[in-house]
Amino acid sequence: MNKYSLILITLMILSCNIPEDPVEEVYFHGSAKIPINNDTLEFMQSLKLSHNTLDTFNIAFVYFIGDNIQRKILSIAGFSLSFAKQNLFISEFDFDINDKPFSSFATSLSDGDVAGNYYKLNTNDSIEDYIQINEYNSTTKMVKGNVQASYIIHLLPGDIKFDLTSPDTIIISNFEFETKILER
Repeated sequence: MNKYSLILITLMILSCNIPEDPVEEVYFHGSAKIPINNDTLEFMQSLKLSHNTLDTFNIAFVYFIGDNIQRKILSIAGFSLSFAKQNLFISEFDFDINDKPFSSFATSLSDGDVAGNYYKLNTNDSIEDYIQINEYNSTTKMVKGNVQASYIIHLLPGDIKFDLTSPDTIIISNFEFETKILER
């Protein structure tokens, strides 16, 4: 009986589903100081491969206040890691994510989960809107680049401006970023 008890206890121990420490998903890698209008803010960075593609990427720069309350987000989607300067376009219904990189800017209100204002690229000014990848290390997945763009508020029907503290135009002067491609 002792022999069977020992085998039974051993099997019970081996079959226990001992939970492993959960792997914490990484959402951001590093930060970038982004000059916006007449201010410079530090944004967290998230660079990932676009869904359903093998060579197109998305990057988000997110500005938080206080206890991780999101306030601003600069997003650029559909660009490649080529070293050529890639012009940015307005994200409309007729864009092709594999053909043209696009960008937008948005603000958040309340505790960060309420939409503020949405901004589209300003194509009526003289500012060149682009992203340029300057370095890419395929081993470490580290990426360095530059971004410059200008945006204009896109009001919803009724001309409602939700975030009254934000300006009508956002000008992001040329800034450098360095981040890592994260798993999606």
